[in-house]
Amino acid sequence: MQKPAAALLGALVLFAASEAHAALSVGVVPSSLKVRPADNPTTAPSAKIKAAKNELEAFQIVLRATGSDVANVSAKLASSLTGPKGAKIPDANVTLYAERYYNVGTASNDEGAPGLWPDPLVPDVDTYVGEKRNAFPLTVPANETRVIWVEVLVPIDQAPGDYSGAIEIDAGGAKQSVPVSLHVGSFALPSTASLASAYGMGWSAAPQTHCGGSFPFCATLDEANAIRALYIRSALEHRFTISDTDFQLPFGGDQAPYEKYVLPLINGTGPTRLPGAKLTTVVLDGGGSELAQWIAYAKSKGFFDRLFYYPVDEPNQNASQWTTFKNDADALHAVDPMAQICLTTSMQNAQMFSAASKIDIFVPVLDEMFGRPGSGYDGDQRSKYDAWLAANPNHKLWMYQSCDQHGCGACGTPSPGVEYTGWPQRVIDSSAVQDRAFGWVAWQEKVVGELYFETTYQLATAWNSNGQCAFSGSGDGTIFYPGKPSIIGGTKDIPIESIRMKMIRDGMEDYEYLTMVAKKDAHLATSVAAALFPKAYDCAKTPAELEAARDRLFAALDVPPPADDGGAPMPDAGVGADGGGTGGDGGANGGSNGTGGGPSGDSGQSGGCAIARSGSGALDAGVFGGSGLACVGAAIAIVVRRRRRTR
Repeated sequence: MQKPAAALLGALVLFAASEAHAALSVGVVPSSLKVRPADNPTTAPSAKIKAAKNELEAFQIVLRATGSDVANVSAKLASSLTGPKGAKIPDANVTLYAERYYNVGTASNDEGAPGLWPDPLVPDVDTYVGEKRNAFPLTVPANETRVIWVEVLVPIDQAPGDYSGAIEIDAGGAKQSVPVSLHVGSFALPSTASLASAYGMGWSAAPQTHCGGSFPFCATLDEANAIRALYIRSALEHRFTISDTDFQLPFGGDQAPYEKYVLPLINGTGPTRLPGAKLTTVVLDGGGSELAQWIAYAKSKGFFDRLFYYPVDEPNQNASQWTTFKNDADALHAVDPMAQICLTTSMQNAQMFSAASKIDIFVPVLDEMFGRPGSGYDGDQRSKYDAWLAANPNHKLWMYQSCDQHGCGACGTPSPGVEYTGWPQRVIDSSAVQDRAFGWVAWQEKVVGELYFETTYQLATAWNSNGQCAFSGSGDGTIFYPGKPSIIGGTKDIPIESIRMKMIRDGMEDYEYLTMVAKKDAHLATSVAAALFPKAYDCAKTPAELEAARDRLFAALDVPPPADDGGAPMPDAGVGADGGGTGGDGGANGGSNGTGGGPSGDSGQSGGCAIARSGSGALDAGVFGGSGLACVGAAIAIVVRRRRRTR
């Protein structure tokens, strides 16, 4: 009789295929590892994940063919995740995806590489309209790897404890079960992210890509608004906000469709999988007389505290742009002194042009918040914002990452050099850990928001080989794929999520962990974050290092709740009524302006840093699972674009 230990040493499962020498090995790796077609990573025999209530946690099943192709491979949930007293995770909360690939033409930086990289995730059954798609069956080519992404959403009221189930892999009738163990913690994450975010989206990108033609692109305005709203909803279900909310300005005849499709996502009544999730920011899109219209409308609908104006981007040391910004700020504040204007700049540049007092939301780029030696922003620059924050309780500090982190040249232009390595990333050929790291860095830098310039920059060519090539990299500004039935099957168009979106979500969840732990033990949260990501440009860590850090935070939070406390927060994490932080109690960051005690227990805004680099080396047995650390305080990183509509 074979001993269990011996069975774990080799390939997890061998399937006999129709060809005499074909076999399929099956194993498990964490979600924080990107597995390319030629990779053959060390795997675990089963999935072992941990998650809070109201958290999404994933793992990957790695399939590798030897000898010849293995065709007709499918996967399904064969045994429901069942736990204490027969409690079950609803089967519909377990989603299986087939990982597909994007062909990188030129490496984004020295950490990347050309060739096929996993990124788009095609669902077996989508979570938007519930249609069966063409994820399965799939073929695993000889001596290559294919990967299945498995994701579990733990309900907010789920009983804590240990759950077990199984995923069945079927290779042309040869079946094998992959055991899944899930530990549900005694705590819950808020539905609305504590770290505010403002991600851009082209006003016409989604309807034009999915429908084509001239304005309104789809057959009707209603259809165009509907497909665009699906993208906003998708982002919200990944805990970040697309702040460019309007297809057309929500006034006059365009007010009704905005209130049908977008307003529910602003006020927390939309059809999101995270109950009560709300957008954390809304861009004031326009100028002139539209300033007063937007402000009046936002006040009437209850989101004035989340409305912000972004008329100028990255003025650097351009005097004319600074003059424009000052005039725009004066115009906005003449309408309402409490209205918020943001600017992507550093304190050093703002002081050079005597403009810091006119900025409501400061948004420095990551490498100007914590720069490399010799960059002109050497080391941590966070303290330079303390006096400005103290001068006005409504001031907010956000942060953003940009092509500075991988190179800002043209498509196909390499970006060699150490200065473009180690940072949090958004490009396709980066590690999953680095894709996830921004939330940790934001927490450590005590910022309260993240800004990112675009999510659909090259949506129309996203599936094409090298179709997301820009700014010396692949994928910067495009984190969705258009889910057309001609590509993914089914009958209805949907957004297709990327692995990078999943890592953004997990980084947001890591921020929540850090924030929650800091309320109990600030030293522990600070030490865990600093040990993992000691500098903003030192985020190229392994999945095992990331998962170990998350495990420490999870353990600090996973304690039995009081007998009269179910341990779950209100479904709506909410946004502080004064526009400060976000959180289940009207601002999880505390403080009248949303700035809670930072990792050192101060009264400033807290942020967190985390970036881990994935590789294909040996992994600890099992998948640790785990996504987000909470951060006391946040910073928003924003990238702005001006948009003009033509009917």
